[in-house]
Amino acid sequence: EKIAFLTSEVGITSEEAQAFWPVYNKVEAEKDQARDKMFKSFGELRKGVDEGKTEKEITSLLNEYLAAMNEMKALEVSAADSYKSVLPVEKVAKLYIAEENFRQAQIHRLHKRDDGPRK
Repeated sequence: EKIAFLTSEVGITSEEAQAFWPVYNKVEAEKDQARDKMFKSFGELRKGVDEGKTEKEITSLLNEYLAAMNEMKALEVSAADSYKSVLPVEKVAKLYIAEENFRQAQIHRLHKRDDGPRK
């Protein structure tokens, strides 16, 4: 569903798709790994604070979390460069817009499936 949505919204041609989708899939896999690392380090940080770890231990956990966040940001920047190597810059911009539109549509769809107001 996402592939069809992005292809349509961005206007990816058949020729572009052959070069683009392998790059996109590789970037998404890298983002998934970086996101997992970031969530894991955040969980460890929270746990360390909740358990009353020492300042030195919390500093180490905080640094790991911040490093994971920086890795995620660096990956986002390199992703744009990778996309620009296979798509025109306007289509790369449309890709980011389409991804956000897809994400918002998924959230909206999730809320619509809700069984009424929560109590």
